[in-house]
Amino acid sequence: MKFSDPARNPDAMRAKVLIISALAVAAIAGSCAAPDSGKFHEVKAPDVFGLASTSTSTTTTTTTTTIATTTSAPPVTTATTLPPATTAVPVVDVPLFFISGTQLVPVNGPIAAPLLAARVLAKLQAGIPEGDAFAGLTTLMPNVTDFEIKAEIKRGIAEVSVPATFKDLPTSDAKLAFGQIVLSLQLPRIGGVRFLVDNLPIPAIIADGSATGDAVTVEDYQELIPPS
Repeated sequence: MKFSDPARNPDAMRAKVLIISALAVAAIAGSCAAPDSGKFHEVKAPDVFGLASTSTSTTTTTTTTTIATTTSAPPVTTATTLPPATTAVPVVDVPLFFISGTQLVPVNGPIAAPLLAARVLAKLQAGIPEGDAFAGLTTLMPNVTDFEIKAEIKRGIAEVSVPATFKDLPTSDAKLAFGQIVLSLQLPRIGGVRFLVDNLPIPAIIADGSATGDAVTVEDYQELIPPS
Protein backbone atom coordinates (compact mmCIF):
# COMPACT_ATOMS: atom_id res chain seq x y z
CA MET A 1 0.00 0.00 0.00
CA LYS A 2 1.37 3.32 -0.93
CA PHE A 3 1.04 6.47 1.08
CA SER A 4 0.67 9.73 -0.63
CA ASP A 5 3.03 12.61 0.15
CA PRO A 6 1.23 15.11 2.40
CA ALA A 7 3.10 17.99 0.89
CA ARG A 8 1.59 17.08 -2.41
CA ASN A 9 -1.92 16.49 -0.98
CA PRO A 10 -3.65 19.77 -0.05
CA ASP A 11 -6.59 18.12 1.70
CA ALA A 12 -4.32 16.25 4.05
CA MET A 13 -2.52 19.47 4.93
CA ARG A 14 -5.74 21.27 5.85
CA ALA A 15 -6.85 18.38 8.03
CA LYS A 16 -3.56 18.42 9.87
CA VAL A 17 -3.83 22.18 10.50
CA LEU A 18 -7.38 21.85 11.87
CA ILE A 19 -6.31 19.11 14.27
CA ILE A 20 -3.42 21.22 15.60
CA SER A 21 -5.70 24.26 16.06
CA ALA A 22 -8.27 22.19 17.97
CA LEU A 23 -5.60 20.88 20.31
CA ALA A 24 -4.35 24.43 20.95
CA VAL A 25 -7.84 25.70 21.79
CA ALA A 26 -8.38 22.79 24.15
CA ALA A 27 -5.10 23.55 25.93
CA ILE A 28 -5.98 27.20 26.43
CA ALA A 29 -9.44 26.34 27.74
CA GLY A 30 -7.89 23.94 30.21
CA SER A 31 -5.57 26.57 31.62
CA CYS A 32 -8.47 28.96 32.34
CA ALA A 33 -10.74 26.46 34.06
CA ALA A 34 -10.60 25.70 37.78
CA PRO A 35 -9.38 22.16 38.33
CA ASP A 36 -12.09 21.22 40.84
CA SER A 37 -15.22 23.25 40.08
CA GLY A 38 -14.96 23.43 36.37
CA LYS A 39 -15.70 27.20 36.53
CA PHE A 40 -13.64 29.96 35.05
CA HIS A 41 -11.79 32.45 37.21
CA GLU A 42 -10.48 35.83 36.18
CA VAL A 43 -6.79 35.83 35.76
CA LYS A 44 -5.43 39.28 36.46
CA ALA A 45 -3.00 40.59 33.97
CA PRO A 46 0.44 41.42 35.33
CA ASP A 47 1.19 45.04 36.19
CA VAL A 48 3.36 46.16 33.35
CA PHE A 49 5.41 49.22 34.16
CA GLY A 50 2.88 50.11 36.89
CA LEU A 51 0.14 50.91 34.33
CA ALA A 52 -2.35 48.54 35.94
CA SER A 53 -1.94 50.09 39.38
CA THR A 54 -4.22 52.84 40.59
CA SER A 55 -2.48 55.46 42.72
CA THR A 56 -4.66 57.21 45.31
CA SER A 57 -3.37 60.44 46.81
CA THR A 58 -4.76 61.37 50.21
CA THR A 59 -4.42 64.96 51.44
CA THR A 60 -4.62 65.50 55.19
CA THR A 61 -5.73 68.96 56.30
CA THR A 62 -4.87 69.99 59.85
CA THR A 63 -7.10 72.63 61.36
CA THR A 64 -5.78 74.61 64.32
CA THR A 65 -8.42 76.08 66.57
CA THR A 66 -7.36 78.93 68.81
CA ILE A 67 -9.42 79.25 71.95
CA ALA A 68 -9.25 82.70 73.43
CA THR A 69 -8.85 82.65 77.19
CA THR A 70 -9.26 85.57 79.48
CA THR A 71 -6.68 85.82 82.27
CA SER A 72 -7.70 87.91 85.17
CA ALA A 73 -4.88 90.20 86.29
CA PRO A 74 -4.10 90.07 90.00
CA PRO A 75 -5.41 93.02 91.96
CA VAL A 76 -3.01 95.91 92.11
CA THR A 77 -1.92 96.73 95.60
CA THR A 78 -0.96 100.32 96.13
CA ALA A 79 1.45 100.89 99.00
CA THR A 80 1.01 104.16 100.74
CA THR A 81 4.18 105.38 102.34
CA LEU A 82 3.49 107.43 105.38
CA PRO A 83 6.03 109.93 106.56
CA PRO A 84 7.94 108.72 109.59
CA ALA A 85 6.50 109.77 112.83
CA THR A 86 8.47 112.59 114.28
CA THR A 87 9.16 112.80 117.94
CA ALA A 88 9.89 116.20 119.32
CA VAL A 89 13.36 116.34 120.83
CA PRO A 90 13.38 118.42 123.99
CA VAL A 91 15.66 121.42 123.82
CA VAL A 92 17.16 123.07 126.87
CA ASP A 93 18.52 126.62 127.05
CA VAL A 94 22.01 126.43 128.52
CA PRO A 95 23.96 129.56 129.56
CA LEU A 96 27.09 129.82 127.42
CA PHE A 97 29.65 132.40 128.48
CA PHE A 98 31.26 134.93 126.16
CA ILE A 99 33.61 137.84 126.78
CA SER A 100 32.40 141.39 127.27
CA GLY A 101 35.40 143.58 128.03
CA THR A 102 37.03 142.01 131.11
CA GLN A 103 33.97 140.04 132.15
CA LEU A 104 32.13 136.89 131.15
CA VAL A 105 28.40 137.18 130.35
CA PRO A 106 25.93 134.33 129.84
CA VAL A 107 24.06 133.88 126.56
CA ASN A 108 21.39 131.18 126.47
CA GLY A 109 22.03 128.62 123.76
CA PRO A 110 19.46 125.95 122.81
CA ILE A 111 20.92 122.47 123.16
CA ALA A 112 19.11 119.19 122.55
CA ALA A 113 18.64 116.96 125.57
CA PRO A 114 20.20 115.04 127.09
CA LEU A 115 22.77 117.62 128.05
CA LEU A 116 26.25 116.35 127.34
CA ALA A 117 29.57 118.11 127.82
CA ALA A 118 30.41 117.48 124.15
CA ARG A 119 27.22 119.23 123.00
CA VAL A 120 27.83 122.21 125.25
CA LEU A 121 31.43 122.61 124.07
CA ALA A 122 30.38 122.27 120.43
CA LYS A 123 27.79 125.02 120.91
CA LEU A 124 30.36 127.20 122.66
CA GLN A 125 32.81 126.73 119.78
CA ALA A 126 30.06 127.54 117.26
CA GLY A 127 30.56 131.16 118.22
CA ILE A 128 28.48 134.15 119.23
CA PRO A 129 24.82 134.14 118.13
CA GLU A 130 23.76 136.69 115.55
CA GLY A 131 21.72 139.68 116.57
CA ASP A 132 22.01 143.17 118.00
CA ALA A 133 21.68 141.85 121.54
CA PHE A 134 25.04 140.12 121.21
CA ALA A 135 26.94 142.94 119.59
CA GLY A 136 30.29 143.63 121.23
CA LEU A 137 30.78 140.10 122.57
CA THR A 138 33.96 138.20 121.77
CA THR A 139 35.35 134.72 122.34
CA LEU A 140 38.71 133.06 122.80
CA MET A 141 37.46 129.62 121.71
CA PRO A 142 39.24 128.25 118.65
CA ASN A 143 37.27 127.47 115.53
CA VAL A 144 36.16 123.84 115.58
CA THR A 145 37.81 123.29 112.19
CA ASP A 146 41.14 124.24 113.76
CA PHE A 147 40.77 122.35 117.01
CA GLU A 148 37.86 120.45 118.53
CA ILE A 149 37.64 120.85 122.31
CA LYS A 150 36.65 117.55 123.87
CA ALA A 151 35.73 116.47 127.38
CA GLU A 152 35.80 113.17 129.19
CA ILE A 153 34.05 112.79 132.53
CA LYS A 154 35.97 110.83 135.15
CA ARG A 155 34.58 110.56 138.68
CA GLY A 156 32.71 113.84 138.38
CA ILE A 157 35.69 115.71 136.93
CA ALA A 158 35.63 116.87 133.30
CA GLU A 159 38.99 116.43 131.66
CA VAL A 160 38.96 118.99 128.86
CA SER A 161 41.49 118.88 126.00
CA VAL A 162 42.42 122.35 124.78
CA PRO A 163 44.89 123.53 122.10
CA ALA A 164 48.49 124.29 123.04
CA THR A 165 47.84 127.98 122.36
CA PHE A 166 46.09 128.15 125.75
CA LYS A 167 49.50 127.88 127.42
CA ASP A 168 50.78 130.94 125.56
CA LEU A 169 47.89 133.30 126.32
CA PRO A 170 48.63 136.34 128.46
CA THR A 171 47.13 136.12 131.95
CA SER A 172 44.36 138.65 131.20
CA ASP A 173 43.17 136.50 128.30
CA ALA A 174 43.97 133.12 129.83
CA LYS A 175 41.64 133.58 132.82
CA LEU A 176 38.83 134.55 130.43
CA ALA A 177 39.50 131.58 128.10
CA PHE A 178 39.58 129.05 130.94
CA GLY A 179 36.59 130.78 132.56
CA GLN A 180 34.47 130.47 129.39
CA ILE A 181 34.80 126.70 129.52
CA VAL A 182 34.40 126.21 133.27
CA LEU A 183 31.31 128.45 133.58
CA SER A 184 29.64 126.91 130.49
CA LEU A 185 30.09 123.35 131.85
CA GLN A 186 27.73 123.79 134.77
CA LEU A 187 26.14 120.39 134.36
CA PRO A 188 24.78 118.01 137.02
CA ARG A 189 27.50 115.37 136.58
CA ILE A 190 30.41 117.79 136.60
CA GLY A 191 31.89 118.98 139.88
CA GLY A 192 35.16 120.36 138.52
CA VAL A 193 37.27 120.82 135.42
CA ARG A 194 40.85 119.85 134.68
CA PHE A 195 42.67 120.92 131.50
CA LEU A 196 44.90 118.85 129.22
CA VAL A 197 47.18 119.60 126.28
CA ASP A 198 48.23 116.55 124.26
CA ASN A 199 46.77 114.37 127.04
CA LEU A 200 49.02 116.00 129.66
CA PRO A 201 47.57 118.16 132.46
CA ILE A 202 48.30 121.89 132.43
CA PRO A 203 47.65 124.49 135.13
CA ALA A 204 44.51 126.61 134.78
CA ILE A 205 44.54 130.40 135.22
CA ILE A 206 41.75 131.48 137.56
CA ALA A 207 40.01 134.86 138.04
CA ASP A 208 42.69 136.40 140.27
CA GLY A 209 45.35 135.58 137.64
CA SER A 210 46.97 132.76 139.59
CA ALA A 211 47.65 129.30 138.18
CA THR A 212 46.52 126.05 139.79
CA GLY A 213 47.06 122.42 138.91
CA ASP A 214 43.93 121.34 140.76
CA ALA A 215 40.53 120.88 139.22
CA VAL A 216 38.82 124.28 139.05
CA THR A 217 35.15 125.11 139.71
CA VAL A 218 32.61 127.88 139.09
CA GLU A 219 33.69 129.58 142.31
CA ASP A 220 37.18 130.13 140.89
CA TYR A 221 35.67 132.41 138.19
CA GLN A 222 32.72 133.90 140.04
CA GLU A 223 34.24 137.38 140.20
CA LEU A 224 34.41 137.55 136.40
CA ILE A 225 30.59 137.40 136.17
CA PRO A 226 28.91 140.83 136.32
CA PRO A 227 26.39 141.21 139.12
CA SER A 228 22.83 140.44 138.02
